[in-house]
Amino acid sequence: MKIERYLEPHERDLYFHRDYENDVGKPTYDQSSTDQAKRVALVALPFLSLSQPLQFPIALGMGGLRAYNNVTNVFECIKNNNLNDGGYYLLQTLISTASVAGTLIAHPLGMVLTTANDLLIEIVHLSKHIQAQDYEKAFESCAKIVNNALYLAFLLDGGIKLTIASLAAQITLCLYEGRKEWNAGHWLEAAGQMGMALARSVKLQSHLTKLQDEVHIQAPRPVEIADEITAVLDENDFPIAWIEDGQVVYWSDLQHKQDPVRPTTLILNDKDEIIEWAEGDITWTKGE
Repeated sequence: MKIERYLEPHERDLYFHRDYENDVGKPTYDQSSTDQAKRVALVALPFLSLSQPLQFPIALGMGGLRAYNNVTNVFECIKNNNLNDGGYYLLQTLISTASVAGTLIAHPLGMVLTTANDLLIEIVHLSKHIQAQDYEKAFESCAKIVNNALYLAFLLDGGIKLTIASLAAQITLCLYEGRKEWNAGHWLEAAGQMGMALARSVKLQSHLTKLQDEVHIQAPRPVEIADEITAVLDENDFPIAWIEDGQVVYWSDLQHKQDPVRPTTLILNDKDEIIEWAEGDITWTKGE
């Protein structure tokens, strides 16, 4: 077993997001039982999706519902001989169907396709709002476009800085929409937006802490102790890890790794996480 096993970056910390209004539709606030159920679903779904085991079934169910609604819209446009809107909804149908397939076959590929779909929908909305000279709604569409674009970039790249930018955009959007719902007297939606802003803020704080740990590492440094031993010391010159007889030894657990390839240099941070190693001309750095 090579030491690369212990040098793999941690699994990407994906978080779930989608525009549920594109799945279930916007509420009309007509006090009907159907509309009330839609309002409750739009508030509850973002919180339910915070649970990782529920993310897959939610993505599958909402993706299927979106595809069904788009197919219904296609047939409605054909019935009314509305070819322009029919072509638009046909494209939406293809994307939403591909999203469902991506969720089933290669999740989180479905998240990427769904976010691209949300992005396309908001671009269309933006164009319509500008044509109608409704600049307030145009601004809201711009905010959603930025939010979806950052989330899509996060899904494709997964870097911690993109994660922070995406979370910050979602928090800002939640606060804006929460204030708007509050002013409209929609207390349920306002509470939901504020609660989601708080949930995203907690996750944002954890990523800011990770970024701080990466930027402000407490000066670990490799030290050659003997021909067959390389140690890593913290800022107090205390050994936190060392390589002895070709094996990595950690002060935190004193457990030997199985048959690692001894690197020339091994650097750990203050949490005993390997952040860099080098062997000859090959260098591995966490996050790159």
